[in-house]
Formats: sequence, C-alpha cells, structure tokens
Amino acid sequence: IEVVQLLHQRGAAITFEDNCGTYALQKSVWFNAHRVFRYLLGVQLRVDQRHKSRGTILHTLAGMGDPLTMEIFLEITHSSLAKLDPVEVDSRGWTAMNHLEFRANAEELREPFLRVLEHVKAAQQRNQGVSHSSFDITKGPVHAVEEADEDDVFSDALEFQLHV
Repeated sequence: IEVVQLLHQRGAAITFEDNCGTYALQKSVWFNAHRVFRYLLGVQLRVDQRHKSRGTILHTLAGMGDPLTMEIFLEITHSSLAKLDPVEVDSRGWTAMNHLEFRANAEELREPFLRVLEHVKAAQQRNQGVSHSSFDITKGPVHAVEEADEDDVFSDALEFQLHV
C-alpha cells in the first residue's frame, strides 16, 4: 500500500492501462489487495472503466474477488458506479454473474456478489432520480448542463460530435 500511495502522490497515472489492458483497480481485485483496493476507491477513481476483452470491474470482481473485496466495493460512492451494467457481456459473451458461477466457491460468493449488484442498481436508480430532477424549468437547459458532472457533459458532447 505504501508504494501505491507514494506513486500516486508523485503523480503516477493510476488509471493507466498497461500493454495487456489491465489497470491498478483491476489488479487490486485480482490479488485481493484489500488495502490497495480501498485506497484506490478512496481517491475516487472511476469504476466504469472497461478493459481489453475482460469487461468491467464487475467481471473482475466476480471472477477473482473474495468476500472482503466485494464488501469493500459496497463503499463506492463515485458517480461512475451508476454507469456499470450488471448484465454487460465481455468478449466471451459472459456476464459478471457467469464469471461468478464458473468459480469453484460460487455458492459462498453468491450472496456477497448479489449485494454488489444491488449496490450498482441502487446507484443507477439514484442517478436516474437526480438526472430527472436536476432539470429546473426556471433555469433552462444551459444551467442544467452546467450543474452536470463534467465528465458526463464532455463524453456526451464527444458522442454527439462523432454521430453528427
């Protein structure tokens, strides 16, 4: 953990994907490095990052996470949590739940992982409630955009430009 903290404090790009398409948050789940995982979540990393052929952090958590790592995942409050899709498939056509069911100890992990999926669903519901209630007719659409998450505005604008 001390090395990760030092690297981060010195400006290391902790969201950077290596040549294999993996990144720090994913690796902390692979190794069930609980303190590192909690630290990375504490610096408010986006959790909706996808990695080459392996899907989302949900796929990694289901395939490699232990019960404590899944419990730590429940601490996530970052807005990107709502952008995860529990039924998204990876390059093999597997959902996160498929990865979990393939594990030898799937029965033991099912309940903790279902709590993870419920946490994602609750974030999606909160996000939908906020996005619908954030448009104030007295302010108009410009002010509603100004109050939105900066990353969301940029990605939406980029998608709009690409499709026009």
